Amino acid sequence: MTAPLPFAAILAPRNSAIDALLADFAADLQRQGYQVRGLIQQSHCQDAQCLYSLRDLASGELYPISQDLGPLSQSCRLDPAGMASAAAVLRRALDQGADLVIVNRFGGLEAQGEGFAQEIGALLSLGLPVLTVVSPDHQAAWQHYSGGLGSALPALPEAWATWFAGLPARDAGMPSGVPGPADLR
Repeated sequence: MTAPLPFAAILAPRNSAIDALLADFAADLQRQGYQVRGLIQQSHCQDAQCLYSLRDLASGELYPISQDLGPLSQSCRLDPAGMASAAAVLRRALDQGADLVIVNRFGGLEAQGEGFAQEIGALLSLGLPVLTVVSPDHQAAWQHYSGGLGSALPALPEAWATWFAGLPARDAGMPSGVPGPADLR
């Protein structure tokens, strides 16, 4: 039997408050001394129009990922240049290590092998745990991408903490004197 990947998807509907919950979860782990890296989505809404940015969990830097195409536009507002810039955050996690890497979404681009799909694969190949959010529209693609070996989690921080606590202990990225995830059981 193949061991499960350290890859979990939070199954959350579109337009849920998942980003704030995920940011709080990451901050809690960081306060405990864990090296949590990656990207969390933030929205900036004004006059019924929302623009999105990704926040680097290590530095706080914002990467705008949506283009303002005007209120009448029906086109995809995702900014490929912003996504490419934000991908550098995930590549730094590859170089620096982490106890957990959060990738804001496994969405349409990742379902097509684009977006952050390459970075997620590289993180997993190094054994770095990855936590992401998947909407119902992309759950089948995420299952295919993970080969059915990823963990599907409800949109409940307690479930994420249980998943994280069950991960094998890692030396890379672990602060000295802080128990590994498996030690939290």
